Amino acid sequence: MMKAKAKYGQATRLASTTDLPREQWLAIRKLGIGSSDAAVAVGLSPYRCPLSLWLEKTGRKEPEDISHKEAVLWGIELEPVLAQVYTKRTGYRVRRVNAVLQHPEHLFMLANLDREVVGHPDGPGILEIKTASYHSAPQWEEGVPVAYQCQVLHQLAVIRSDTLPLLTPTFWLITSCRSANNIMPITFFLPAFIASSFYSA
Repeated sequence: MMKAKAKYGQATRLASTTDLPREQWLAIRKLGIGSSDAAVAVGLSPYRCPLSLWLEKTGRKEPEDISHKEAVLWGIELEPVLAQVYTKRTGYRVRRVNAVLQHPEHLFMLANLDREVVGHPDGPGILEIKTASYHSAPQWEEGVPVAYQCQVLHQLAVIRSDTLPLLTPTFWLITSCRSANNIMPITFFLPAFIASSFYSA
């Protein structure tokens, strides 16, 4: 008898991301539309077009390797720090999910969560953390950019399809660091937000 796959909310845990090799990660991403693909798929991404996404998902084009880019590296380094700051400021604990999640019916819908919020009176929630340079600050002047709203809506749809989320900026941090040569000061604008309508576990 085949063992049933573990669940997360309504979603299926398709694969563990703990120590997952990059090649396997890319292969899993090709299986469907992930939450970071959602805005691209509907033409709302300022960075990529739907055609480029289609070419990648159908194997006609290799996805660009952005793992070495400074913005990505800073995001990886700062995400756990900002998750701790969120807990300190709100009192709500967060934890890693460490899995690629799949919608139980629409199998092409995949999602990865930065963190899950636990211990909130409304139930569990999603903490989606974004880090960006100060050049991106104007995009946040009227609230959460639509591309990021698409991302979290997709995540919530994968986990719990009958939830209508409300996205609100949770906190804003300004921090400074210096480049490798310790000459050029760089200011990072670090918005973080949470899907504040929580889903039922």
